[in-house]
This record gives sequence, structure tokens and C-alpha cells, in this order.
Amino acid sequence: MGGLTWQWYLERERQRQQRHATLLPPPMLDLDPTTLALLDRIGNRGMLRLFGNPAPTPTTTGTTTPPTVPEPSTQEPAPAPDVSPSPDVKPTEEKEDVAPPQLALANPYANTYALSTDYALTSHLLGLGFNALSRKAGAPFENEGAGKWLLNPLVRVGLATPLVLAQIAAMTYSHEMDHFRVDTEAGGSPVITFPRDAWYAIWTGLTTRNANPARPFTLSEEILTEVAGVNAEHFNADYLFWDAARREGGLSQAAGYFLARSNTFFYSALLPLFKGVTNMDDIDQYRTDVAEHYRTNRGILNYDLSRDTISWGSGLTALFSSGTLGAFRSLGRYIATGESRFNIPMSKFGGLEFTWPDFHYLLTEDGPVIGGQALFAPHGRNPVGMTFDVRPGSSGLAFKFQIYDLKLGKKAGVRFNPFGSVSADVRLGSALKLGSDVRIVFPGGWQVIATPSYTFGTHLLDLERGVAGFEFNASIGLPFR
Repeated sequence: MGGLTWQWYLERERQRQQRHATLLPPPMLDLDPTTLALLDRIGNRGMLRLFGNPAPTPTTTGTTTPPTVPEPSTQEPAPAPDVSPSPDVKPTEEKEDVAPPQLALANPYANTYALSTDYALTSHLLGLGFNALSRKAGAPFENEGAGKWLLNPLVRVGLATPLVLAQIAAMTYSHEMDHFRVDTEAGGSPVITFPRDAWYAIWTGLTTRNANPARPFTLSEEILTEVAGVNAEHFNADYLFWDAARREGGLSQAAGYFLARSNTFFYSALLPLFKGVTNMDDIDQYRTDVAEHYRTNRGILNYDLSRDTISWGSGLTALFSSGTLGAFRSLGRYIATGESRFNIPMSKFGGLEFTWPDFHYLLTEDGPVIGGQALFAPHGRNPVGMTFDVRPGSSGLAFKFQIYDLKLGKKAGVRFNPFGSVSADVRLGSALKLGSDVRIVFPGGWQVIATPSYTFGTHLLDLERGVAGFEFNASIGLPFR
């Protein structure tokens, strides 16, 4: 009787699912299409194969007819086809990695570029675990109705919140670290503290200069130390822009980019709105000292660089930067689908692909420098980066180019990223800077990176050195993706 009941159940299920048979995808060869819908409720391929066999006719005793066993074949098996490669066919060579890992570890006390190198590495490390976790949370409630539209995004936002808070802490450290480094170079004994006297101060920092009384800072050094933090964040965003334009990134890089690019704007426009933040911060100290610089060194008595000017300038450059668009697109994609991916918007003209422009807003002793940059052929064998900067306060102009991944040797064990930059400025005169990243790539992706350069004249964008001469940076490239 049990056999009859079971066969009756199977036959009822076949009839109930018959109307769906034409809508199902092509089944496995040994399955009946009308039983595929049972997979969701049974979930066992072996049982489903059993259900897919044609139902035998039940007997009056409740037993089933044994299946017919096919006669064994007496024919000789066909010989196996010859799969040996043809002598005329060359083996496929391993595809060369045209964009080796850019992440590196550098001495943060060396200069701003070294600090940006470490900032990018920190953003990547923060994202390693998060990216793996976010993939597992891609669609945990896909078939649960409201969960698909409400619960999934809430879970993803919850997962991303600690990442963003950690990235804010990394950005704050980078900001204060550049204050610390520049103050130290000017002869001070700075101390970094992180106030905890208000809820909004959890991710803020303070660098106390402690200048040497026997050797007070010059006015130029005062200005340089005051803007070192916000300028460093733009250099951090520049580094992440060039890296993401070539090989993309994840949500952690998107957060790192936007927090760095918008740092000057938030510092200038929003900090005064919080209770307990005094009006004398880096921005106001900078404005006061720049007015003094114009008065004593240029004879302009009524120069006033307003806070609104800095807020609008830094806000608009952040708003119209392609990296900002890419960062918000990355956030929207992650909330909607759980995919953690950060890429820079691109277009094509003819056969040439290029990124949309990205902008920075730097503060110098002669006023703001506004610059734009773009990468051409970002996925080509030798991408070309170009940057153009203007400083209205001194009629200054600067242009820079860099070619990526020129190779020495067939194995590409040594790569060069040569760059050159020219500038002209009413106060500084003309300057030329030449140099190159030299990357020695070892098996496994490890690299030794050296960046020698030489400057002829005083370059507009050489904000710290301000003098001609030789400069050298070094770092260790890490085999991260």
C-alpha cells in the first residue's frame, strides 16, 4: 500500500507542475521537466533523478514493475580521439599583467607622497576583510519579499558603517601626521592628540606645534604647516584616483578617496557649525598669515581670502571630480546589490579611452591652486596621465605628464613610470622637473620602488621643498590586488 500511495503522490505532483514545463530551462538529460520544480522543496539531486524516472504502473498488490535492465553491448568501444597538440599550434603564453600592484609601504616621515602611499595601503587593508564579507551578504534575503528591498540594504549599510568610521580615523591620522612631519622639518617638537571632549571629536585630531623658541618659524613655514593637513588629503585622493583609474578598487578605496577629496571643504564649511570648535582653526590661521604675506612681501594691504571662497572652491572641485561620482556610484551599487567595486567614470573618443577629469584644491602662500587631471588609455599597455594646475594669485601655471609601465626586458622585471613637469609663475619664475618611478618586480608580485627626480628652478607645486635639486623616494611594493 505504501508503494501505491507514493506513486500516487508523485503522479499528483507531475500533474500539478505540468503547466510550468514549457517555462522551465532545458533540463538534464535524465530528468523529466515537470519534476524540476520539486528541486526547491526537496533540494536533493539524487532524489530528483529518482522522481524523474517514468512512473511505473502500480499493480493491485501495491508493488511496482522492476525496471528493464538493458542488454550489455558486444560492440568494440570506439577509439579515443587524438588530443595531442598539433606541431603547428604554439602553446598559449601567459597573459602579461599590464598593471602590476601599485600598493606599497613607505616611510611616512619622508614626504607627502610617501604618506599618500601608506594611506592607499591602509584603505586597501581595511577593505580586504570587508570585501569578502560584503560578497557573502550579497543577497541573503533574496526570496523574502520586503527583505529584498529593505532588509538587504540595511544589513549592507550596517556592514559598511564600521569600515567608513575606520577610514575616517585613517584620514584623520594622515591629516595630523602631515602636520607633524612638516612641523618637525621646520624645527618644532610637535605632539599629536585626539580629543575626546565631545561626541563629534571622536574622529578629530590636534597637532601642537611646539616651535623652538631659539628658532621661531618663518612666515612661509607657518603657512606651510597650517595647510599641510588639508593639502595632504588632496594628494591622498590623487594617489587613489590614479590607482583606481588603472585597476579599479572596492568600497574601502571609494570611501578613502571621497573623505580625502572633501576634507578641505568639510574643514572649511562645516567645522564652524559644531559647538565647541573655535573660529581659529587651520583655515583661519592660514587666511591670517596669507594676508600678512601679501602685506609684507607683495605690498598688497587689503588682501582677503575669505573662508567662503575656500569653501566654495574646495566644494565645487570635490563635487565635479570624477572620483566623487565614482565613489557615490560605488556606494549606490553596494547598497542595491552588495557588490563592492570602485571605478572611475570613463569615455571614448574614436578609439581612445580616457577618464573624466578629477580635480584638487591646494592652499599655498600665494593663494589656492586649482588643478585637474585625467588618465588616457587607462587599460592600455602604457597609460598616460596628465595634470594641469593654475594659481590665480600669482598667475602661475603648471603641466605634468607621466607614462606608465615602460618595460626593460621581455619578462618585464623592471618597469619605469617616467614623468616630467613644467611650471611658470610671476613670483617663482620657470621650472622643470624630471624623474621616474623605477619598479623592480619580483616573483609573487613583490617590488622595490625607487623614485629619483631633479628640479631645475622653483616649481609651483613643490610646496614643501621650494628649492631646486635632487630628490629621492623609496618604498616596498606589496603583492596585493
